[in-house]
Amino acid sequence: MFKETIKVMPATLGESKGDAVYLDMRALRSEFSYCGVWYARDKSEESVLTTLFYYSKDDRRPDVPGEEIKENSFQQAGRFRIDSSHDRVWMGLRLGEDAYAGIRLSEFRKETAYLNCKVVRNRASGAESVGGGIIRGGDARFAKIGVEDRLGSADFQDLILFLVLIKEGPPADWMADSCLGVVGVPVQVPPCRFAHDRKYSSWNGQNPLDGIKG
Repeated sequence: MFKETIKVMPATLGESKGDAVYLDMRALRSEFSYCGVWYARDKSEESVLTTLFYYSKDDRRPDVPGEEIKENSFQQAGRFRIDSSHDRVWMGLRLGEDAYAGIRLSEFRKETAYLNCKVVRNRASGAESVGGGIIRGGDARFAKIGVEDRLGSADFQDLILFLVLIKEGPPADWMADSCLGVVGVPVQVPPCRFAHDRKYSSWNGQNPLDGIKG
């Protein structure tokens, strides 16, 4: 499905050869409102990998990345939303200062996006839960990104990320990027908090305030 719009390509950093994931965002953004990379797990105690994002208006990858995310920061954040205003994006992973990791991208799987919703009423004594539930947000696609640090036997399991595409993401006023879930993607999905006295746009015909008790 994404043969030309998403693919793993050879990449060079100094004298090191590795891989990068190429994304044709100009094509993808016409079909998906959300594109992100989610951190799943680190299976290597020997390496610390920095995720690099390169942005361009054409097919020439810049020499300098537009963003660098240290592994501990990525692990804490859990999710990184790719800015779809860029026409071309490359994602690579750097080991140390001058080596690229290898990348293996699985086949894409079709599933459903969702949120664990929690509606709260703020009181002087703290926040009181007044409702909640699961909001399902429609079609999503995801693929596993297996990373190889080349420090041992090659299994592309040293770091596991997921590339996630959602046809229609939550409305901007939900501020829910850090709470998104997709069925089948093995990452923690924290509850997304909503204030009971605010108004919110609907997502896929659902509103977080629909779950208020009584």
